[in-house]
Amino acid sequence: MDTTARRSLYDNLGQDESLALRIDTAVLDTKKADWIGNKFKEREVARAVREESAGYNVNLDQVMELLKNQREYQ
Repeated sequence: MDTTARRSLYDNLGQDESLALRIDTAVLDTKKADWIGNKFKEREVARAVREESAGYNVNLDQVMELLKNQREYQ
């Protein structure tokens, strides 16, 4: 895990490297400028995270809060 955001995902998702990288990629590919605080843009990111984490036991609300607090995703 070579960035703070990826490391944070890894640490909070049961140390599953594959899942952390999939979510990281999904967020970076989906997020738009000023997405935090914009209901519609946040939904797009949440949808991408939900798709990438399908089949895993992931609390989407917790992951979204984690993402919003990572400088690299802002």
